[in-house]
Amino acid sequence: MLSESILAKIDLEYTGFTRSEKKIADYIKAHKVEAQYMTITDLAAKSGVAEATLTRFCRTLGYNGFLEFKLALAKDSMVALAEEEKELLTAVIRPLDSIEEMCQKLCTVNRDAVTRTHQMIDPAEVSRAVDFLQQAGRVYCCGQGGSSVLAMEAWSLFITATSKVQWIQDAHMQAMATSLLSPGDAVLYFSLSGSTRDLMDLARIAKARGVHLILITRSSTVPAAALADAVLLCGALEGPLQMGSVAAKMAQLYLVDVLFHEFCRRDLPQAKKNRELALDAIINKYI
Repeated sequence: MLSESILAKIDLEYTGFTRSEKKIADYIKAHKVEAQYMTITDLAAKSGVAEATLTRFCRTLGYNGFLEFKLALAKDSMVALAEEEKELLTAVIRPLDSIEEMCQKLCTVNRDAVTRTHQMIDPAEVSRAVDFLQQAGRVYCCGQGGSSVLAMEAWSLFITATSKVQWIQDAHMQAMATSLLSPGDAVLYFSLSGSTRDLMDLARIAKARGVHLILITRSSTVPAAALADAVLLCGALEGPLQMGSVAAKMAQLYLVDVLFHEFCRRDLPQAKKNRELALDAIINKYI
């Protein structure tokens, strides 16, 4: 992979770019920090070009695709950060930081991720998502990689109040199980990028079956959002060098908590009864 600065390479080859490529280059140079957090859909829209044009631009610079390009941009930002002694939108942990400074930075990042997510909440979208959860006979919680862990967390919370929710880890199993759901059932899917093949495949299966897809993701412009019936936005800023960040997980778990409490509020007596039964089932496991 190319080792030179991506911004330097853009400057070097700028005169040879097409008009559309120059629009991309101009936007990236003016928004190099923000660009590393964007999806290909977002960056293409902000640059005023098609996604295919952005993909070709990345390959023109010598990268295999958009993700490799974004990773190089993130590395450039980290180098520039060290040189300028500035902090990005997320706190950067430095080798010379004290433990106290590290803890404070992480606290700020995690708190800000939840705060931004709270500010992005659309009550109508939450209500729509919970409508789907209530009406469904079965609900599958799904995700891939680190997002699968979040799906399991959602299942572990909802299982204390309802038996209809199930976590499925494997992508093949998710697809097969969804293909046998009934119209009106639901899938709660976690994907910060909203643009993985497994998600898109499952979304199409759900759509064909009349199954409601509830998507927790970072932007309403991600490809899967167009196939989702309800979209809840996570406000955490996670660059390619920060995948699996705790801040992003905390922000998404906050949305799970919102869905769970609204679900329980719809039928408090039944939720209370079910949670008491669940507690009784495990009370003897404590010493």
